[in-house]
Amino acid sequence: MNDEASDTAPSDEVALGGRLTQPLAEASGASGAPLRNGTTRPGVSTRITRGNSLDVLSQSSSELAQDNPAPPQARRQHWTRAMNTSLINAYYEATEGGTQTKKYAAKLVELWTKTYPDKQFTGKHLIAQIKNIKSRKLLSPDELEAMKADSVRKSPTQTINNIRRSIQRRSLQPQQERSPQLQRERSPQSQHEIISQPQQEVTKDDEATLGIHALFQEINIQWEGVEITSKPKISKLNTNKETSAMMKTIDETLDETFNNSTSLEELCHKVYCATIMANTIQHTKTTNPNHQQQKRPPWEERIERKIAKHRQVIGVIHSYSNTDKPSKKLAKKAQSYARRKKLKKDDKEHLRMHMETMKQKIAALESRMRRYHKRTRKHRENNLFSNNQKEFFKRLEEGHKNQREAPPNPAEMQKYWSNIWSKNEVHNKEASWIKTILKNKPIWMKWPQ
Repeated sequence: MNDEASDTAPSDEVALGGRLTQPLAEASGASGAPLRNGTTRPGVSTRITRGNSLDVLSQSSSELAQDNPAPPQARRQHWTRAMNTSLINAYYEATEGGTQTKKYAAKLVELWTKTYPDKQFTGKHLIAQIKNIKSRKLLSPDELEAMKADSVRKSPTQTINNIRRSIQRRSLQPQQERSPQLQRERSPQSQHEIISQPQQEVTKDDEATLGIHALFQEINIQWEGVEITSKPKISKLNTNKETSAMMKTIDETLDETFNNSTSLEELCHKVYCATIMANTIQHTKTTNPNHQQQKRPPWEERIERKIAKHRQVIGVIHSYSNTDKPSKKLAKKAQSYARRKKLKKDDKEHLRMHMETMKQKIAALESRMRRYHKRTRKHRENNLFSNNQKEFFKRLEEGHKNQREAPPNPAEMQKYWSNIWSKNEVHNKEASWIKTILKNKPIWMKWPQ
């Protein structure tokens, strides 16, 4: 009897036969089901069966834990003071001191990645953290105001405004010196001091010169190596005294830069960058040819929607008519369409006739679209010829260049011309027009024999 006994001795909580000694209400829930141990794995039951002990159950659960380890939980990011300060600086730099608060998330992510490349966050996450810093006052209001003022001072808009003010001061300075009223108000002593002092030349390190050089270098790096067709077009400046003073200052500042050009291409690039800089200072908008998207006319979108709708109906009817056992979804679509057109559900012949009608409607719509396109192109070309003939003929030449065919094969050319020139032909010497000319020829004219 002892040899036939089980190897595992029953414990205090398990009786003979594998039954639990504690009541069922304590070992299970109110519904009678055994209590869960906190893990949910498919295909694994934690219920104690007949003949199994707690040791076997604990051993199986440990083996399962080794086979299927739990995935590591994502730790919550701890934001330090240095990270919060860098984020606020990046925010004010991206929004130019909080003035440009539209579509700045991408720029904010770029600035944050430069500072912390190992901590990747989305734009929404960074914006939420900025709101958290301001609402919870993780940084003092004085610190935020100081960061904001520093960003506004270093922003591109403020830099351009400083350049404009410096150019205006430079243009007004010679007029004040030549003003006769100021000369009369000066005392003889002050005039003597001014005469005795050495004439101070305008230094090259003033604010306007430094700003123009910095802005020119930035634009030069931005468009260096870019094809001329991909660069934005230069807009026309307003002709006034401010523009004349600005162009004079730019010419004086970049004179040495232009003279150091080694080739015509380099000189053209520098002149282009200078003109773009002038447009930037004057806040003139530039148009980029790559980002110009021609707006489609409403009639084209309307016709295309109709064609797409007819093609969808044709596809459903074609699949339903040519399939012996259509799916329920396909049959439901075909029957609902037949119900709308007051056709019989199983009348495939009428559905095919209606499909041909849809095809003819599509052909008519496509013909209408071609007609509308032709009329619109003619109208556009007439307007272009009336307003800008140079651009009209330029586009006309480009169209002919695109329509040129490939050159013919040399063997075909030789065969074609050899059939013409390699055959000996003899003209008719007895032609009537030759005899008429010979009779009416002057006496002094000698004809070749």
